[in-house]
Amino acid sequence: MQSSSGHWVVVGAPASPAEQQALDTVRDLLPDDGITHARANLRFISCDGSTSEVDVLLLTKSGPLIVELKGWYGSVTCELTTWTRDTGRTIRRFGNSYPTADSKAKKLASIPGDAAATVPGKTKVPFIRSLVVMHGAGSTVTTADASRYGPWALDGFEVRGILVGTRPSSGDLHSSIAS
Repeated sequence: MQSSSGHWVVVGAPASPAEQQALDTVRDLLPDDGITHARANLRFISCDGSTSEVDVLLLTKSGPLIVELKGWYGSVTCELTTWTRDTGRTIRRFGNSYPTADSKAKKLASIPGDAAATVPGKTKVPFIRSLVVMHGAGSTVTTADASRYGPWALDGFEVRGILVGTRPSSGDLHSSIAS
């Protein structure tokens, strides 16, 4: 997708130059087909009053998708409930990013879902999928079960350890959004 496309809308500023580079790469991977639309750095208030930030919200022919970008570098170990980042100087533990991204997707889906509940008949609200995409240049990712909570690698960032074919479709972002 071209940077000048009206289908790519940047709502908020990126958190860092690395995130901007990742957003540019995501945008470049998207088809400018008139069907695919994207909003970058989108904030929303869910029905419970909490505020969430989404790195990229994609609307594609296969449905809506939230993309959570992680620019972590060094060694990243993904376990069921905890992800650990080892930069060689510090070790930090985080909650698994996939359930967090999935929670954001569910909160976002609840907004039109609550509105649809007031409309007579059966109004269908689409399921919003979520992906965690690593873009820490030269990082290494280790995961025991990539098919369940594994992150994806952003093309061109040389993220090692994420094997293509370990998930239901191939392991790069382009394959996920194109299907």
